[in-house]
Amino acid sequence: MIIRKHQGWQEMLAAAVILFMLLIFPVSAMAEETVKAAVNIPVYQQIDGDTPQTAEVFTFVLKAAGNAPMPEGSVNGRKTARISGNGTVSFGQILYTNIGEYRYTISEVRGINRQYTYSSAVYSASVLVTWKDAVGGDLEATLNLAREDGIYKQEKALFINRYKAPVSVSANSQPQAIRTQPAESVNSLNGSANPPKTGDTAGAVLWGVLMAVSSAAVIFVIIRQKKTSHVKNENSQ
Repeated sequence: MIIRKHQGWQEMLAAAVILFMLLIFPVSAMAEETVKAAVNIPVYQQIDGDTPQTAEVFTFVLKAAGNAPMPEGSVNGRKTARISGNGTVSFGQILYTNIGEYRYTISEVRGINRQYTYSSAVYSASVLVTWKDAVGGDLEATLNLAREDGIYKQEKALFINRYKAPVSVSANSQPQAIRTQPAESVNSLNGSANPPKTGDTAGAVLWGVLMAVSSAAVIFVIIRQKKTSHVKNENSQ
């Protein structure tokens, strides 16, 4: 009888071990096969206004609320992404292993280029993780975006930065020197004759004197010739 009791205790122990294995391993196997939900949160960058000559690099930040899962490479619940010019970028894949609702904010880091008016938009991202088909099965995640300024249900996180080209100073746009009218023009406008120059007056006087002397000499010669002819005619009579 003692031997039978000992054998019954061993059977009970073996049955307990088997039952424990059946309870533990199927759950573990199911947990390992459960598909994790994943989300990528993209950012879209758009430049309005003038066309810049060089591409500006814009920086965007994803912040987690509480202990929400974050992409790989995040530091203290923050992850940055950059875009050169127009385009789009993702912060990276976010993996979820538990059901629940997870919240984030997306914003732009203000740059230092004075030709840009940077976007002040802030987006709220909500990720809802649920069972896909049945409890304990695969997970699925749904992303919802909204503007924090009251504009809800956004299809994408779009940031619009406006560029104004600097005003170029050309040769034609330079201020012209003030032109002054000559004194002769001013006098003519006032109805007065142009005042003669000193050199011109002296030359005119000298020329007049020469003309008078020449005229007097010619007259003197003509008179003298007439007198000489008259004397000759009297002597011949």
